[in-house]
Amino acid sequence: MDGADRTWGIAREGTGRPGVFLHGGPGLYDYGSLLTPETVGWQLIHYQQRGLPPAPTTEPFTLEQHLADLLTVLDSVGIARVILIGHSWGASLGLFAAMEWARRAMGEPGR
Repeated sequence: MDGADRTWGIAREGTGRPGVFLHGGPGLYDYGSLLTPETVGWQLIHYQQRGLPPAPTTEPFTLEQHLADLLTVLDSVGIARVILIGHSWGASLGLFAAMEWARRAMGEPGR
């Protein structure tokens, strides 16, 4: 496991199209593993967002910082294009990420 995996608590489950799960919160622990039965045929990537360990617990807690953190996670796992899957705050983060990096986002389920 590399440093980014430990820093962000990155988990990769399954194989297939890459999807990153962005959990609700902020201030909630990652619960992406609950989606495993629903993501057969996908490579599901999920991580702990800033604010709770093992992710950084220091400010800033801005949208810009969360977007930068997401980009760090995607780069650390070597994913160039990804489906964004979000719940609650994570859905908002995913929409902002798709607008910011249209070339990296393959889309969102249901669209």
